[in-house]
Amino acid sequence: MRSLAVLALAACAAPQKPDGRVTALEDKIASQQREIEDLRKQQTPPDNTVGKLEDKVAALETKIEQLDRVIAATAPQAPAPHYTQHPLPDPDKVYAVRTLDAATEGPANAKVTIVVWSDYACPYCEKIVPTLDDVRKKYGSDVRVVHQSFLVHQNTKAAALAACAANHQKKWREMSDLLWSEAFHNKQFDDASIDKIAESAKLDLKLYRSDIGGRCNQEIADEMAAAQKFQINAIPSTFVNGRFIQGAQPVESFAKIVDEELAKANAAIKKGVKQDRYYEQEIIGKGLTEVTP
Repeated sequence: MRSLAVLALAACAAPQKPDGRVTALEDKIASQQREIEDLRKQQTPPDNTVGKLEDKVAALETKIEQLDRVIAATAPQAPAPHYTQHPLPDPDKVYAVRTLDAATEGPANAKVTIVVWSDYACPYCEKIVPTLDDVRKKYGSDVRVVHQSFLVHQNTKAAALAACAANHQKKWREMSDLLWSEAFHNKQFDDASIDKIAESAKLDLKLYRSDIGGRCNQEIADEMAAAQKFQINAIPSTFVNGRFIQGAQPVESFAKIVDEELAKANAAIKKGVKQDRYYEQEIIGKGLTEVTP
């Protein structure tokens, strides 16, 4: 049976034409898991509702496992496709991942830069938001997080454009939080719904409309191109000072790499590297510019 822990560590992959029944069940699991989390926040959940929902989630997981077996047994045995499998980035190597003009939380001269690609319809991308917040709380000014868009889900471009426009008005976090709490949870990604969220974020709507119809299109295209350059095909995908992490990993996984990268940065700074030049000089300047087998 697929455990919830396994699901939590998964990533939203680029579309692979999954069986519709499996996708629907996975959406139900995500929805009911959110309901469980909301109920747990209540001091006195009514009528053992949490336990009942957890039983339903387990039953849905069993159905997914059964469907997977049926799909595997009935799938035609096609000949091996004639294409080259693109490798993922090597987590032990350092890649020259640029920050571009993306939304950034944390100081520009942070010793460790975390670049994360995500989109607003991905449940595992939602899970990584509090994780990265915890990382920033743990390390303070030593860490900055750079948020870039990689649109796996076809209906989320309006949300990505809105977040970009909000970033130009220094309201990215306010807009991002609303996109998760309203667009994602209500599954409303149409232009009208996103525009309403922009109003709630108190954006300058004239500038907002100018940006979503103009420069933000190019910025998102640049972020997508950068992701593809490093063979990103699932989200969330994250680079910590150029080192790759895939999926909604726990804080401990990030902390391990952050600690290692802080030690490297401190050593380099001690030898004379300027802190405000560290990422540009040591990560972008010396990192790999592409993923190779």
